[in-house]
Amino acid sequence: MRPTSQSGHYVRRVSRVLVAALLLLALLGCGVAAVIYIEDIQGLFARRWQQLTGQSMAPEQSALVERLSQEINQSQTVNGVTVTLDSATVGDDVFYLLVRVEDRDRIGRKGCSFENFDVQISPDPASQLQGIGGCGWSTQGTDEEGRSLFLVEHQYTAEDGSSFDPAPLQITLTLTNLCRGSGDDYQLLADGVWSFQAVLDRTQIPPPIHLSDIQAYVTDYFSEEVFEGTFTNIQVSSTGITYDQTFADGQFPDFFPVLVQLDGTEIPGANGFGSKLTEDTFRCTHQWSVPVDLTLAAAVRFGDTEIPIP
Repeated sequence: MRPTSQSGHYVRRVSRVLVAALLLLALLGCGVAAVIYIEDIQGLFARRWQQLTGQSMAPEQSALVERLSQEINQSQTVNGVTVTLDSATVGDDVFYLLVRVEDRDRIGRKGCSFENFDVQISPDPASQLQGIGGCGWSTQGTDEEGRSLFLVEHQYTAEDGSSFDPAPLQITLTLTNLCRGSGDDYQLLADGVWSFQAVLDRTQIPPPIHLSDIQAYVTDYFSEEVFEGTFTNIQVSSTGITYDQTFADGQFPDFFPVLVQLDGTEIPGANGFGSKLTEDTFRCTHQWSVPVDLTLAAAVRFGDTEIPIP
């Protein structure tokens, strides 16, 4: 199967219980970052922070990303192409994998991709907790040695909204066929399968914080009219937020929660999933655009209403 996008791809994985109820709210934001050198996964998040806020990461934020990150450093060479599963950053409801691809002669400056990125997890939080999950990837420029970089992101959440668990995860990442372009522009650069197994440590993840229920005015996705919604069971973590939202039949809020820092810096929610609980209630989960130190956070904003973080 040929890819439909050179810059990004997203798939979803769900438990049987929620197959009919799953609603995909937003896809993984992807973009090619050309001629930008990244040393490691911490540097990738530092660059993203700079892009979001216009500021350098505070030492506390850098320490949090460092705490959640772990080196893997596994390499495989297939048909002359060396692929390295470099490292991981692990949250309570998401993990990120940094992948490096080395074959400058074949890839050149036009970049590359894979026909398929597949992540298998044991135990699988989505299946084990009757929850929802999905996997996506994005291109991230090159490192100083000219190797192409990819960030693989896997999200999951439990049916009850909580997925905090310090038990390790055994993951298998499988990449198939190095290629470029799509459709008529498709070009196979190297056929083959690169497969990696690793154990992700989850003992460094700070526990989530529970926030008060609120009512907030938000904009309807379809009519663009403002209406009042009810938000309950709110849990905020270093990597994302989970909550239930209730609204009248036919209404659907068009917004992402925003994390407001003590210094006024704002970190928007990014990718998300939703599952229908009742006729008018959805359970939603979003990841922050970059891991955050909650000791530096002041509030979470829903629409025009802020909830203080204790």
